[in-house]
Amino acid sequence: DFYKYIEKADILKRLKELLGSDDCTLRAKACSVVGNMCRHSSYFYDLLVGNAAYHNDSLYEELRRSIAKLTDLLLSNEKDIIRVNAAGALSNLVRHNNKLCDDVM
Repeated sequence: DFYKYIEKADILKRLKELLGSDDCTLRAKACSVVGNMCRHSSYFYDLLVGNAAYHNDSLYEELRRSIAKLTDLLLSNEKDIIRVNAAGALSNLVRHNNKLCDDVM
């Protein structure tokens, strides 16, 4: 089980920095890393806020702060993959609970 070694490498802080990078290629690759970390196992769900929101609405107040940035990315002139990922993240915030619907709309 290699997931524990990835966790021990403590990459989440750096990954968060890369998700906010000025370089759109780095942002796209960081989004891909998050997706791959969650694709084949639920091991990282509790560590990655975006996926934790699927399982528990207690994080929604914290996640509310990300809506403006995600909306900016969605409406920007960024590469399509960045805009697609921003749209996906916004839809994930309202997929299982309507608590953030007004904020997203």
